[in-house]
Amino acid sequence: MMDLKTILVPVDFSANATNALRYAIQFAQVTKSKLVVFHSNYLPYTFPSPKIKKIHEQSEGRKQLMLEYIVTTTCKKYKLKKPADVVYLVERETSIIDNILAAAETTQSGLIIMGTHGATGFKKVMFGSNTSAVIEKSEVPVFAIPPRHKFKKIGTIVYASDLKNIANELKTLIPIARPFDATVEILYLDYWNKGVDEKTFKQLNDTINKSQYKKIKFIQKEVKIKRTMEEHLKRYVKKRKNSILTMFPENQNFFEKLFFSSVTKDLSFNLNKPLLSIRKDLDNQ
Repeated sequence: MMDLKTILVPVDFSANATNALRYAIQFAQVTKSKLVVFHSNYLPYTFPSPKIKKIHEQSEGRKQLMLEYIVTTTCKKYKLKKPADVVYLVERETSIIDNILAAAETTQSGLIIMGTHGATGFKKVMFGSNTSAVIEKSEVPVFAIPPRHKFKKIGTIVYASDLKNIANELKTLIPIARPFDATVEILYLDYWNKGVDEKTFKQLNDTINKSQYKKIKFIQKEVKIKRTMEEHLKRYVKKRKNSILTMFPENQNFFEKLFFSSVTKDLSFNLNKPLLSIRKDLDNQ
């Protein structure tokens, strides 16, 4: 079950990170969560910009003041209420990914909210890999916010499912859905036009009823093999107002196949809706 008491927000002072911070501030207001605003003071060896070098040279104390400043100015700019419960944390180590994961563990964060860079090609390799790497390795759920995406009260959580672990996965999702009064749509893509067998359908209905959350829908969608799963998901989510996409990847190979294969190399960076990734083994904890 997801614990939203504490949310970790990595900030590198880029526009996309600041946008994700703005989203996290508004998300935390609804969920009444504590925010940990985190910066990993890491200097990349390849092509560090003058701005990144200057930031890297600042002391930890100065960085904490910079984090507090960016929260204050973001709230002021967008007329948001400044979080009552917020902590500023800076670490100076050799790996951004390891720093983020360690910070999530030490602060007992139940969710990581971070921005994606919306880049392709060389820029994707250089600047877009941190979020995907955190998603791949994180033992807590990761909420990836696309560039320039504005916070809106979540209306629909599109939950793409293979129907194999519905009970545990719903237990994980409902704590997110409830504060927003959001509808959880269990989306099953039927490539072979076989439908869901009677036994599975009955188990599904029993699980939904036992969840005691009233706003759950099962959507079975017949789809054509000529389009990939990624294309179908992107098209489906696009039509849902104020929606987010949720995936429960089983392992690295599954996630890479789903979002980073040659067929869909740009999807995760071009998806214009937030993506919530929860490793499949986490829903059993």
